[in-house]
Order: sequence, then structure tokens, then C-alpha cells
Amino acid sequence: MHQTLTVINVVQDYLADNTGTNDTSDQINAALAHVPVGVSPDISAGAIVYFPQGTYKIKKPLLRKVSWTRCIGEGKNATVILLDAANWQGTVSPADPNAGSFIFDLQSYFVTDCAVTDMLINGSATTLPGTASQSNLYSGILCSVRSEIARVSIYDVWGFGLWIAGESAAYTRVIDCDADKGFNPHYNNNQGSGGNDCIGGGSLRVKIIRFYWMPGLAKNTALDFTTPGGTSFKERSVDIIDCINESPHDVVLEGCVQSTIRGNRFYGNNLAVKSDASYPILTHPWVTNPADILVADNVFMGQLNSQSQWVGGSCQVVADGGIYCTSKGQMGKPLNNAGRIGILGNSFINSAGGDASKPASAILWAGDDKSNSDGGSVIADNRIVNPNPNGSSSTVNIPGGCSGGAVSLGSGLGSGISVLS
Repeated sequence: MHQTLTVINVVQDYLADNTGTNDTSDQINAALAHVPVGVSPDISAGAIVYFPQGTYKIKKPLLRKVSWTRCIGEGKNATVILLDAANWQGTVSPADPNAGSFIFDLQSYFVTDCAVTDMLINGSATTLPGTASQSNLYSGILCSVRSEIARVSIYDVWGFGLWIAGESAAYTRVIDCDADKGFNPHYNNNQGSGGNDCIGGGSLRVKIIRFYWMPGLAKNTALDFTTPGGTSFKERSVDIIDCINESPHDVVLEGCVQSTIRGNRFYGNNLAVKSDASYPILTHPWVTNPADILVADNVFMGQLNSQSQWVGGSCQVVADGGIYCTSKGQMGKPLNNAGRIGILGNSFINSAGGDASKPASAILWAGDDKSNSDGGSVIADNRIVNPNPNGSSSTVNIPGGCSGGAVSLGSGLGSGISVLS
């Protein structure tokens, strides 16, 4: 007998209210709990959980309990998952993601191969009260192994929009998504807060394709992949392809390896490739320096901020950890050497660096040690137009002695880098 994939309609089958009036958490979680268990490639594995057009108010995290569960809406402007800010029952994450603070939780039941597609996730950050002090409580999607997030808008989520971290989220794909807002204007005596990273964590073979960070995004970073806190998972890698970042926040890769950043547009922000010196080597011997990273065919463009100063538009490779970046590491402990970083065929226009602590170079290569940890790197065939439009002086205190200019190389890390015209 031919088997077909189960389709569960949360409105017809579980009476979820899609008018945005009543809480639908229990109805949706009941639908997710009844997804049939199967073993891939059996066509009956998992199910499509279908969200017809409408708004679904929720006050509890939506928990995936079966692998191969595909939550599918009718489009970004049609299906809306709305966090009920006044009644939200989430708890702090991702320190304990099983406790549940994400609108969509793909991980707590150790499921794999789940999807969230064709909908808008509204985190209601602008309606949160001033007593809401921890943005971690109000996060978007917690990813698991081989998650697929496609055609999803991450809208006004104060915490992590997407959390993709460790072995439990390897091979995640994020395709044709976007993010905007994420700001609680009532927190901290009406001073507001940009919450956590829009995309945070750090995992293996993650792909971010055609993501759009909008100008109104108020986050810590657009994306920050860093050293995860686990001894068994040493490698972080991400491909960022054909994305547009018009937010004022950087894309940060800390200790990543075997990654490709290609065909992107960075407007008024920076790409920062660096070591992660926040982890002491004595207690975190798996810290990895950035290596085998290709930055190619991107456009980096500085833009004027509200103070009429040029900001952003730079690629920064900063080995800023001192003893954590040397070839031997602290106390003779071995580290994976950084290197083989290619910055090739990019366009840099009005590059103005990051903030007052960084020079305004189009390409910044800085560091404070004299290790051989950067061998085999190449800077070539880049187009640089009007670097340092703010005219920053060369007295900026930066490790390695870099100053504003087209290409700045730290005195400690200049060896082993080829700069070709």
C-alpha cells in the first residue's frame, strides 16, 4: 500500500484560533505531539503541520516532539505567529534551552530534520513591559540538526532570532529569510535595549543564504558565530551567501574555520573575522583561531549615520587574543593556527571601520603577537574607493599599530600575508 505524508491542519484538526484573539499554544502543541513517528527515508516519517492564513497568538513555546516535522504557513504576510508579551511563560535560554523560551523549539526533544517555512514570527518586543529585563526569555527559533528555516520573517524578536549552536544544530539551512526590529523601548528606565544577536551560536556546516537584515534591526549583532562551550565540538563553519545587511550591526565570526562569505552586501556595518579570546585556554583548550576562510565578491560600503559620520564598510581580521592566538597557546597547549584567509575580489567604498576603537581601513589586519599563525593568507584583486572618509588619525590605539588607510596590517601579523594588486 502506498504511504503518504501526514498533513495536520492546526485550525481544522485542532481548532486553533487564527484570528489573533485567543491563545493557541495548547492546540498547536497538541498537533505537534501527534505527529507520527517514522524513520527516514520512509515517506510516513514526520508530518506537515499546516498553519492556514491568519494570526496565532501564543503564550507558551511551541515544542517539536517528533523528527521530520515541517511547520508550514502560507507566506510571510499571511501566517503570523504572535508572541503574547503580556502572558509569555518562557524561561531563560539558551543556557538551558530545554526549559523553553523560544517561540519555535526544534531541539528540546532531541528531534532532527525539522522545518519552519512560509510565515512571520512576531516577538512583540515593542510591546514588552519595562519589567522584562532578560531578552533571552523572548527568542525566536531554536534549531536542531538539519533544521531548515525558509521564507520566514523574524520580526520584532528581542532575544535571539535564530539560535544555531553546537552539535545539536549542525547542518542547519536558513534560506530567503529576513529580520527587522527587536527593540524593547521600556526596558532599563526607558533607555531601550537591542536584545541578543539576530542569528547566534556557532555550529558545523551551517548555510545562511539570501538573508536580509533590515535597516531597522536593533540587535547586538546581525550574526555572531563563536566558540561553543563544549569540548567535543571544536569546529564552527558557516557559509554566508548572497545576503544583504543594511542594519547597523556587524557579522562576526569568532574562531570559525572552513567558511565562505561570498556575494554579500554590507551597508554601514562590517565583517569581523577574529579569534575568540574570551575563553581562557587553560579551561577551554579547544579554542580555535580563524582559518580556511574565503571572503570573496562582496560589496562593503560605509554609510553616514545620524551624526554625519561614515560608519562600516570594512573587513576586519583581528587576532586580538594575545597568548590565545599564538601557535603554541598558553602554557604550551596547542592551538589550531589561524591562516589561509583569502580576501579576494571585493569592493570597498567609503570604508570607515567600526567604532572609535578601530581604524577606518577598508581591510584591517591587526594583532598583538608575533606568531606564525597567519601563514598562507592572501589579499588580492580588491577594489577600494575612498577609504577612511572620516580622516581618522594614525594615533588610534590599536594592537599592532594599525591606522586608517586602504589596507592596514598589524606589525605583529604582517608575515605570512600576501597583498597582491
